[in-house]
Amino acid sequence: MRSQYDVLLGDRAFGVYADMVAIRKLDCDAVFRKHQSRKTTIRKGKIVGDCDKLVTWHKPKGCPKGLSQDEFFTLPPSITVREIYYYIVIPGFRTQRVSLITTLLDQATYPTLKIVRLYYRRWQVELDLSRTA
Repeated sequence: MRSQYDVLLGDRAFGVYADMVAIRKLDCDAVFRKHQSRKTTIRKGKIVGDCDKLVTWHKPKGCPKGLSQDEFFTLPPSITVREIYYYIVIPGFRTQRVSLITTLLDQATYPTLKIVRLYYRRWQVELDLSRTA
């Protein structure tokens, strides 16, 4: 087990297959908001807790922009990620359901609520930056 944890936090622009693979190759973990174009359902995946499941992502059929054919060829056929979703019930917030994708797979070591709080802190930083701009 690592003595230090490197976790990359980001918005939904980063939560793509090739990024997740590259981040894991760097011995880093990730917590991203799930991109709205990636559709998953509650019925797919292994449920590991309330609003929390492990899902398998499969390699895209075609090479995405930004990757060479050689880079695309080296991607594994599939990866397992953890999907956590929660609801925001604060009046005035546009977003009501948030889905996170993470490589922190072990729910016992990385409890759902701690990951949600971590992402919330990232969101607060973004809001604070927009207030000072």
